[in-house]
Amino acid sequence: MQDCAECLRMKALLRDSSRDCLAAVNRYNTILFTGLDNSWAEKALQAAKIAHAERQREFDEHIKKHHSQARWMTAGQAEAL
Repeated sequence: MQDCAECLRMKALLRDSSRDCLAAVNRYNTILFTGLDNSWAEKALQAAKIAHAERQREFDEHIKKHHSQARWMTAGQAEAL
């Protein structure tokens, strides 16, 4: 929903976690072929992907609530007719 403060907050968190993933990928790719220990970068990348997936799941669940509320309201309007 456009006016939902929680949607806006979750979109911002999702955007931030997307940036974190991109930064982690860049760090990992930069170190990958240098011969340096890249295990820390791999762990950071995995953690960023997990965090982003969790943010996406939370956002998707929130959006589903909007859809179910809209269906409920639409069904109530149809019964009133």
